[in-house]
Amino acid sequence: MESIALANLALARFQTEDVDGALKVARSILRRDPEFWDVRAAAAAFLWAAGREAEAEQEWSQLCRSGRGFGAVRSAEDARAQGPVAYAARLLEQQVAQQAAVVAGVVGADGARTDGRGSGSGGD
Repeated sequence: MESIALANLALARFQTEDVDGALKVARSILRRDPEFWDVRAAAAAFLWAAGREAEAEQEWSQLCRSGRGFGAVRSAEDARAQGPVAYAARLLEQQVAQQAAVVAGVVGADGARTDGRGSGSGGD
């Protein structure tokens, strides 16, 4: 519960234009729970808003490669260099795999594994 309250504090700081304060709170949460994906996404947004694009891209890349919500450990980001059609095809493939995992009961509707291991359905 504390992490959720702190995440709300980070968002409140961001909304009151205290981007550095928001980022400090987000980093604190991520040190304790590096897989709090919502906070990792928020940290990427905070960094971007602060003009720290390279760091924001790094956070975003880690988030994309997490497999969270895509249904696979490998991200569609790996296919981006092959062009927009390959990227879109990989996204669709991962979305279908995610939905199949939900139907099979391997992954909950929120993307969290039901067996207590990692996240996604990519056999991690």
